[in-house]
Amino acid sequence: MLKSFFISCSPALVGVLGEELRSMAIPLGRVSKAGIYFDADLEQAYRVCLWSRVANRVFLELHQHEVKTEQDLYQQIQAINWTDHFAVDCSIAIHCNLVRSKINNSHYAALKAKDAIVDQFRANCGERPSVDTENPDIRIMLYLFKNQLTVSLDLSGESLHKRAYRTQAGLAPLKENLAAALLLNAKWPAIAKSGGACLDPMCGSATFIIEAAMIAADIAPALNRKVFGFSQWRQHQPEIFNKLIDEAQQRRTSGLKTLTNIIAYDANQKMIQVASENIKRAGLEDYIQVKHLGLHDFQLKDIKPGLMICNPPYGKRIGSVNRMPELYRNIGMLIKTHLVNWHVGILLADRNLDYELGMTTLESFAVKNGALDCFFQYYGVPFTTRMTENVSNSLVSNRSAVAQESQGMLALANRLRKTHKKMIKWANKNLVKCYRVYDADIPEYAFAIDLFYTDKLYCHVQEYQAPKHIDEDKVARHIKEALHVVKSVFELDDSQVFLKQRKRQRGKDQYNVFDKLKNFHTVEEFQLKFLVNFSDYLDTGLFLDHRPVRQMIFEQAQDCHFLNLFSYTSSVSVYAAKGGARSTLSVDMSKTYLNWAKENFSVNKLNFSNNLFEQADCLAWLDNAVTNKAYKAHFDLIFIDPPTFSNSKRMDDVFDIQRDHITILKKALVLLQRDGVIIFSTNYRGFKLDTDQLSNSIINDITKKSIPFDFQRNQRIHACWEIRKANK
Repeated sequence: MLKSFFISCSPALVGVLGEELRSMAIPLGRVSKAGIYFDADLEQAYRVCLWSRVANRVFLELHQHEVKTEQDLYQQIQAINWTDHFAVDCSIAIHCNLVRSKINNSHYAALKAKDAIVDQFRANCGERPSVDTENPDIRIMLYLFKNQLTVSLDLSGESLHKRAYRTQAGLAPLKENLAAALLLNAKWPAIAKSGGACLDPMCGSATFIIEAAMIAADIAPALNRKVFGFSQWRQHQPEIFNKLIDEAQQRRTSGLKTLTNIIAYDANQKMIQVASENIKRAGLEDYIQVKHLGLHDFQLKDIKPGLMICNPPYGKRIGSVNRMPELYRNIGMLIKTHLVNWHVGILLADRNLDYELGMTTLESFAVKNGALDCFFQYYGVPFTTRMTENVSNSLVSNRSAVAQESQGMLALANRLRKTHKKMIKWANKNLVKCYRVYDADIPEYAFAIDLFYTDKLYCHVQEYQAPKHIDEDKVARHIKEALHVVKSVFELDDSQVFLKQRKRQRGKDQYNVFDKLKNFHTVEEFQLKFLVNFSDYLDTGLFLDHRPVRQMIFEQAQDCHFLNLFSYTSSVSVYAAKGGARSTLSVDMSKTYLNWAKENFSVNKLNFSNNLFEQADCLAWLDNAVTNKAYKAHFDLIFIDPPTFSNSKRMDDVFDIQRDHITILKKALVLLQRDGVIIFSTNYRGFKLDTDQLSNSIINDITKKSIPFDFQRNQRIHACWEIRKANK
């Protein structure tokens, strides 16, 4: 019989966990910020406990019910027959996570749940289980979200990141499951399979190296664990678990036969001793080379290129902050001198130090290492001198060449350099790979210029349509000058720059033919991925000015039913799904954009079981939805971003945002849950929200906080409101 489980992990690692579970053939369910749900049999849950390198814990769901009062909580805990799960002589610990619920004291909730359990045991057998918060036999988890209680049994016991090999850590310790996730993210399994080496030149306690060896040798991370959370569980099936242990032992034996070239260096003799002891406890002392060696004494001969990965000193914890730039320059020099054609992954606590390495980042991954915000930078191969990521080296001035053309071009070049220097620091800090650097700041150059870092740098230039009285030759000259400056400042060739003229789209022009994805690129924003197209459409597929709105949706989407009207390429729906929405529904009239939206979901590894798409005229869809009982008061969160005007022949009538917005909002309110919220946005500059027609609603203008940093020069790029039902 299938049971319901939840696997928890660090929020930044949910995507990696999903990939790992797919490789185990685990049927994935809903994805939340904190982990992944799935329904499976006990053998598959045991397999996750034994084999997951990324998970923190595995929970078996025992009971769910609405809980609003302390008495409700007591009764629902007593509704579970606890003698079915453990004996009275077992020790227990109860952990609580309370979110947006009427019961809001986790310590008191745990005590109340404990009372319910021990009272039940006393009534049934005259004795009670003891409480042990440090090392219990049974761990019970209470999760109360919006007054909905889930009671679970922790099958893992201690957090699964503890592998039993590390009793000593370095000064900047790295959790084992974080190390494993970063190795998986750096393509180490494929590199190892091809015979590539793994090197950590600053190995510390050897966490990276040990995890790399275990991945390459196919060693189950929990193989040496003596006790799990299910060890004292009465429904535990040892025969099934022991079979998995035997299989894991066989895979370890076979994997170690081919394990070679796992190398650990460190300049600190004491850390080499710690690393050696940890490696021995992992049973890998015969397979990992450990040497006391500094960066300046580096030696590497006759080794097939592979992955160099390391967690250098942060400066915040150890070493001197003032010495960090020099250290990172030395690491960069080592890579360029000795590790040409190697993949490289480096964990940074300060993104500014990335510049000192002098390499081009292919991927960036934000993670938490303990309390520190860190960034895992993946550099891949081949390496080139850093050009576009760091302004001080990359935006080579070329002032003399530009100045020969005109003072206007020089002014434009200076403006681009100045703005980009400010923007790149903000973008790196916020994990943004696409942003605006110019928006008609100089009147004669009436363009919007957006940068996109994908496989390389692309520049999307949108010309604002000039007034009719402006001479066409002058307009053409300004276009030519602007493109010349853009290519010179950002060091781009013709294939990396795309020019569009923004004007009203009519009829078929609104929905060009989808070009089978051949002109599409993948860009990252807050570690989510989106397909963009620079050549085939007026817009790229991602509205950059809505970035903060997408973040708001992500933060509010947990356990919500989400509706996206006029969904375009559904980037907002991706944010909702990644934010833990129970379901998403994206409605748009264009089949082109819905196909694009599905690709966005696929590239983010999101399933389609709870994430649906519907091709429809949104006005007609709303007419039907308000009479559909399934949709009435169904959605917790609705996003509406209509076009200003549309006369598509797919519509029964011409759409006008000023005229039609009240009709849309009133019908959307019918679909909204009592405590739900509509986020409504428009980029029509002359728009006036008819608040008199929405007198039964609570309206909050959030325009100011919805404008991103790179659009601060254009506060009128859009207007945005939160709208709620007033009658609660």
